[in-house]
Amino acid sequence: MGVYENPKLRRWARGYFLIPIPFIPLFPIIASDFIVMIPLMMLYLVGAGAALRFATEKPLCPECGALVDPKP
Repeated sequence: MGVYENPKLRRWARGYFLIPIPFIPLFPIIASDFIVMIPLMMLYLVGAGAALRFATEKPLCPECGALVDPKP
């Protein structure tokens, strides 16, 4: 059985992709306010790379530190 290096951060990283769902109906307003909202959306997308790294990391063996396949 493997363990993750940052289990709490991994849980938060999965929730990171659910943040924009409530804003989908407001997308026309967000797209029209290009001075503030578009740069904020770009910052959100930059953070997606780090969130993907934590969400897709493989568990490690607690004894030797080798990568192990997660249980399905």
